[in-house]
Amino acid sequence: AQNSPLEIPVQLHVDPFIAPPDSVWVSTVPAVPGGKAVVPVYFKNNDPLSRINVPIEWTPDHLEFDSVSFVGSRVEYISDFEKGYSFSNILNQVQITVDPTFSSYVPGGRGLLARMYFSVNGDVTTPAFTALNAAFIAPDGYVYFEDEDGEEDIPIYTPGGVVIDDQTAFICGSVVEVIDGIKVPVEGATVELWDDFPVGALQTSELSDVNGQFACGTLGIVPFDAYAYKEGYYPGMVSDIDFGTLGIEILLTRVPEVVESNSWVLYFSGERLGSCQSYFHNIPLPVGSVVDAYTNEQPGIHCGTYYVDFAGEYSMSVYGDNPQTSEKDGAWEGDEIKFFINGYPAATEEPVYWSESVLSMEICFDLFRVETRIIELNAGKNLISWNLDTPSDDIEMLFADVMDNVTAILSFEQGGYTYDPMYPEFSNLHYADHLHGYWVEMTNPDVLTITGSPIAPTTPIFLESEWNLVSYLPDMAYAPAEALASVHDQLDVVFGWIGDDAFGYEAAHPEYATLESMEPGYGYWVYMFSPATLIYPGVGPETIFGQGPARFNVAVLENEIKTSRFWTNIYSSNLTLDGIPVPQGAEILAVASNDRVVGSGIVGENGHFGFVPVYGDDPMTADIEGLQDGETFSLVIDGVRTAERFTRISDSHRMEVGAVTTAKSGDRLLPDQFGLAQNYPNPFNPTTSISFSVPTATNVTLEIFNILGEKVATPFNGMASSGINEVIWDGKNESGKAVASGIYFYRMKADDFEKTCKMVLMK
Repeated sequence: AQNSPLEIPVQLHVDPFIAPPDSVWVSTVPAVPGGKAVVPVYFKNNDPLSRINVPIEWTPDHLEFDSVSFVGSRVEYISDFEKGYSFSNILNQVQITVDPTFSSYVPGGRGLLARMYFSVNGDVTTPAFTALNAAFIAPDGYVYFEDEDGEEDIPIYTPGGVVIDDQTAFICGSVVEVIDGIKVPVEGATVELWDDFPVGALQTSELSDVNGQFACGTLGIVPFDAYAYKEGYYPGMVSDIDFGTLGIEILLTRVPEVVESNSWVLYFSGERLGSCQSYFHNIPLPVGSVVDAYTNEQPGIHCGTYYVDFAGEYSMSVYGDNPQTSEKDGAWEGDEIKFFINGYPAATEEPVYWSESVLSMEICFDLFRVETRIIELNAGKNLISWNLDTPSDDIEMLFADVMDNVTAILSFEQGGYTYDPMYPEFSNLHYADHLHGYWVEMTNPDVLTITGSPIAPTTPIFLESEWNLVSYLPDMAYAPAEALASVHDQLDVVFGWIGDDAFGYEAAHPEYATLESMEPGYGYWVYMFSPATLIYPGVGPETIFGQGPARFNVAVLENEIKTSRFWTNIYSSNLTLDGIPVPQGAEILAVASNDRVVGSGIVGENGHFGFVPVYGDDPMTADIEGLQDGETFSLVIDGVRTAERFTRISDSHRMEVGAVTTAKSGDRLLPDQFGLAQNYPNPFNPTTSISFSVPTATNVTLEIFNILGEKVATPFNGMASSGINEVIWDGKNESGKAVASGIYFYRMKADDFEKTCKMVLMK
């Protein structure tokens, strides 16, 4: 473009900023007769709050209130004694209060206040609607906030409700975008439920509300896919949703602006335009898809966008460079144009070159382009990745051709994950994708073939603080500084491996780098000082379309555990302590000789627990994260230290634990402290196991209270044996009647020891 600035006189008028008013709004959700309804309550406040009071009533009488949960809300950090609720199913009222007397005030912001749980009457004539309106409940009155000075503010209240119908499955979720690291609701997005997008059938459709929320009924087909779109955004999809799933979030990404100019070429396709159709995975372009045009250069110039509003059809102006701007912002004569559908590279029959002399051109393309990546695997360890979106992420399917030579596959997402083909039932890594790197340990050389659709190298990869194991998406090699330019300011170091040889690049000292280039087919360890989004160089949009279900669970249970790039897994098929099976829900800690916790897990049924990573120390960091090679550790089971010592061996990725004994004190086998474990399962329905430990035989009282502090049951009150004791609570009160769903507290008292834990009954 030419450097010829224009001088245009303007008169600027600036209005003072007026903050949107404080508000409370209640979602509208679907439910079925005799089922459950979970209704989120949201709020927004400009100033810090010292009190929140939200009384709600419902009419007509189709619902019975069960409980309120603050889990995942903006006020979850406030102690349970400073927040709570009261209710009456006679008056059809519930009052939610937050009073942070000892906790910090609620900061300004927007988000979830609580979730209300209701049971729906089974004899409701459908369709029906129960409104959830603001109420007046003495002595506190109507809905109000108090700021840090005690000044009262009346927020705007938007009622919600429960739609009751005979649909057999539903989901409740929201459509969001991320702005400055904060999730913001997207209003007016179309949300479609498909049995299998895009090749299956559309089941139902709805618009997201002012809070980004949606409630869609289906025909009972599970699993299903949720597809959301809105003009101005790239669409998003969450796949493989199970029956009754709540809290689905579909992420939409804003489409970057195209700089228009007085020169353009109109590219088009579609039967209504007398042309062939364009396709997405061999299906006519779905409505809501976004077609983009980029110049094929580094970096690519975004010069055209079209929002598909008729299946299989688009008509897109691709603009030339604007001569009135100083930077190139459009196509030049002869530039090759690359097309993308929802962020994926699209295939055309012939290369397309932009020319101002062309008024319009029929260009048909398809995303159903299948490519293959050949990855040579050596005997030993291989750190690999791929840049294809595979039809299935199932790890057994992806590695089927080489599985006879695989001893282990490892990955990392805030903790270590392992797939062992000899012990799949204990493995905690079952899916593999194109956004992570993978250690593949082989007994013999082999060739891994990965087949799928190519993805844009600019697909975002979200990085956590500290270690990340990432894929490499470009088709060509880049120097580390160039490949990681988007996160270089937050980057500490990156490591790659070829065979047993490690190569590194330290951002602060590039002159000492041994990693000269990052290349396709390899995975990389990346250490970050803070979270960031990695965008590799290349041509294409910065968006993720297929978001899929959550593939990783939390790999560590305690914040005190320092994870590292090295771990050994412990597991058990029948864990016993002093000859007694360890009860369900018991917490297992791997503890070094200096009492550092280096791993943690939870016991399942019959003493079974899957791979629990026990972390080793990383010699390339200053911190001591875990165990040295050859260092020993012991287990602590619900506070009871075991006598056996286990040795970390760096070349071993698994270690079975079976029968263990309590560490001896004199001649007696005793726990060294009182302990109360988290119940298991949690949430539960209707029974749950609670275990506690005592160092000597003593009187123990175990009581259960509801959210109001009222005692509902006493599962144990008597002499407990030394060691671990297990109590089963059947979800009934002292009168033998089943209690309602909700949050409960169980408290253990023994001698001078007292501890309270929280649990959730969810019917």
